[in-house]
Amino acid sequence: MGGKLRPAIDIKKLIIIEPNPAHVLSVAGSGSVLETFYQKEPFYSGRDLFFLKPKITLLPEEMLYYCSCIKMNQRKYSYGRQANRTLKDLQIPSPDSIPDWVYGSMNRILSNIESQLAV
Repeated sequence: MGGKLRPAIDIKKLIIIEPNPAHVLSVAGSGSVLETFYQKEPFYSGRDLFFLKPKITLLPEEMLYYCSCIKMNQRKYSYGRQANRTLKDLQIPSPDSIPDWVYGSMNRILSNIESQLAV
């Protein structure tokens, strides 16, 4: 193992449409409301999907933490409610309150998976 992980699909850049930027969170505004994913690479999206770009520099692990924070608000959007107008009003923790366990979590998970595969 130990090699660089590659994206599942390499996107082809369209001539007339610029992709959304890398290192953002993509958030569903309708459908599976507040399904949130960290986008490491540039990506194309459909409608009713927002991308959130951090105002400060954040590590990928911090971005994944914020994915969880946003997804924890999903219960507010049951019964067909959309997040199109209210996404900006979600309350999420400040960067100062990110727990210590977040840092190094990706390495711990990958090490655990690699050790299980080696058995």
